[in-house]
Amino acid sequence: MLASVVVINHNYGRFLRAAIDSALAQTHAQTEVVVVDDGSTDDSRSIIAAYGHDVVAVLQPNGGQAAAWDAGLGASRGDAVCFLDADDELRPTALERGVALLARSRVVKVHWPLLEADQHGRTTGLVAPRDELPRGDLRDKVLSDGPHSYPTPAASGKLWSRRLLDEVMPFPAHARRAHGADVYVSTVAPLYGHLERVAEPQGIYRLHGTNNWAAMSFDEQAHFDLGAFELHCDALARHCAELGIAVDAERWKRDSWLRRRCEAAAEIVARVPEGETFVLIDQGELGMDGTAGRKAVPFLERGGRYWGFPGDDGEAVEELERQQRAGVRYVAVGWPAFWSLEHYPRMRDHLHQFGSELARSDRVIVFALGGS
Repeated sequence: MLASVVVINHNYGRFLRAAIDSALAQTHAQTEVVVVDDGSTDDSRSIIAAYGHDVVAVLQPNGGQAAAWDAGLGASRGDAVCFLDADDELRPTALERGVALLARSRVVKVHWPLLEADQHGRTTGLVAPRDELPRGDLRDKVLSDGPHSYPTPAASGKLWSRRLLDEVMPFPAHARRAHGADVYVSTVAPLYGHLERVAEPQGIYRLHGTNNWAAMSFDEQAHFDLGAFELHCDALARHCAELGIAVDAERWKRDSWLRRRCEAAAEIVARVPEGETFVLIDQGELGMDGTAGRKAVPFLERGGRYWGFPGDDGEAVEELERQQRAGVRYVAVGWPAFWSLEHYPRMRDHLHQFGSELARSDRVIVFALGGS
């Protein structure tokens, strides 16, 4: 099976050589490398030119990720296609391992975890995503829970069958506006076939501070993610309609974790004054380091980082008292950690004895400490 690595680049010249070299180093015997430059203004195009006939170069005006994917697919010939972000790298065995699984009947997507690395390509010891990647028939799960209902890696951790890509690309207008071309294809892929996984990491996901998502504030991330999710809901519903499958896309939107997160943040903003700091008890799940000028302190906190839950009730109360002495006057308990108010009864009693409950919903409970 001919496999294609399509490198997608926009102003990532400082990382581009490593990405192309990793694609050219694949152990899979039949591999082609296509490099799409999406209107870069740095030295990317001179770097691409230096590879000569070793790569297929596609140079186009800036049109965004979806346009670059469309152009890359059109220039590639492989029956297996991996879209490699230019700031990431593949391990040499990625295609060899992936193609063997993609050749199985009904498989349309193979994915693998990625090793997280810093801007210099030094791995951190962490793997993305944290959860085990699923395999098999996920159609019923996606129809029930909607988009983003199963863990999946970044674009560089996915190998697609061309028959799936030909089914869902070029990207329709409603999908082009959604963040993450790979997330759109991952969303609809279970409608058309099965998924397989390579258990061991087969690539490097570089975190360098200038990734589009990483550079956003929490509020920007939360609303951006919610908007993309709802566009993916519409895209998935449209594919379902074309296949004669009845679904309730509005329920997906209404019940989404992303919507609850935005609503919880809005409720905190309504009760915690601007400029104040609040303790956030959320099991480390909401990703909220602050919202609308209000700083969030994780619980437990050590050196500004989330440190896990208290070992016992005494440690929980001690942490609250420590934060109060530091001048923190508000506490927000997010729904992922509502259980903590039962598990740590002394902490719960402390919040009521030395504070007052300002708001309660099925998303967040907000307390003011010191009786304010």
